[in-house]
Amino acid sequence: MSGVVTLTAAGAIDATYRIGMLERGAFVRADSYARELSGKGVNVSAALRLAGVDTAAVVVLGEE
Repeated sequence: MSGVVTLTAAGAIDATYRIGMLERGAFVRADSYARELSGKGVNVSAALRLAGVDTAAVVVLGEE
């Protein structure tokens, strides 16, 4: 592979809850929920891919 490899030593998993409307004092349920991998190297690889560059992201995940 010729391209860019990014390394994210402190990867994260982002959780996103989407709601229709936020109203003070009201009970709100999420319409949808999504989890996605993130971190600086992941974000750089995503931007490079959008720019048409061959790229791969290496991410370290774990408890320790």
